[in-house]
Amino acid sequence: MFQKDYWSMTDDELDELGTKYNIPPITLAVPGDLGTFYVDRPRIIAQLTARDAARQSNWSLVLSILSLVLSIIAVAVSLAFNIE
Repeated sequence: MFQKDYWSMTDDELDELGTKYNIPPITLAVPGDLGTFYVDRPRIIAQLTARDAARQSNWSLVLSILSLVLSIIAVAVSLAFNIE
């Protein structure tokens, strides 16, 4: 789970990723002027980075719970064999 280098991507690649993850990739250059748009790179990258961080924390939680369950099973098995 490595951090992606979003800054090295082209505007088209960021536009595609933004659309894929429901991040509006286009911003009005002047509020109210419907004719001038641009790809808002910093906003897209900030939202993609936040999305990646949230997904990574979910995996950390899953791995922590799995480790806890395995530890409990190991203790239970060792107690079961030591009771004899």
